[in-house]
Amino acid sequence: MIVFGSDSMNDSFQPLSAPINGAALCLACGLCCVGVVHSHVPLGVDEMELARELALRVDTFEEGLGFHLPCPCYRDGKCSAYHRRPRACVNYQCELLQRHLQGEASLAESLSLVAQAKTMLDTLRAEMPGGCATPITFKVLRQVVDERQRHLERDGDTARE
Repeated sequence: MIVFGSDSMNDSFQPLSAPINGAALCLACGLCCVGVVHSHVPLGVDEMELARELALRVDTFEEGLGFHLPCPCYRDGKCSAYHRRPRACVNYQCELLQRHLQGEASLAESLSLVAQAKTMLDTLRAEMPGGCATPITFKVLRQVVDERQRHLERDGDTARE
C-alpha cells in the first residue's frame, strides 16, 4: 500500500508497511509438519533424491507418491530443511496462513491461535495412553474423537435406561 505524503511541496511516496511474509508464521507453527493436519505430503517423482537426502518415509498413496507425517525434518519446534523442503511444503498454505497473507490476521493474532492449538494438543496428548510420547497425528486424533463419541453414545444409552 502506498500513502501520498503532502506535508512538503514535493509529494512523496512512502510505503506503509513491508509486504507480509508467511515464513515467520510457518516456522513458529509446524502443525502441518507433525501430522495433525494431514497424514502425508505428496512428492513429485523428481523429488525422490531430495526425499532420500532428507530421510523422508516415502510411500505410494491413492493420489501418488508422498511421504508420511510426522516429518522427520521437524525438530525442536522447527523445520530443519526449510530452505530445501519439497514443493508441496513450499506451496502449502493453511487457512490461517492465507488469512495472514491477505492481511486479515496479524502475525501476533496468528501466533496466538497457533499457541492455543499447541496448548490444546498438549492437553490431549497428556490424556492419551502413552502420554507425551504419543505423536498427535490426524489418525490419532480421529481415533480419539471416535472413542469419545462411543463413550458419549454409551453414556447416553445408559442414562435412557
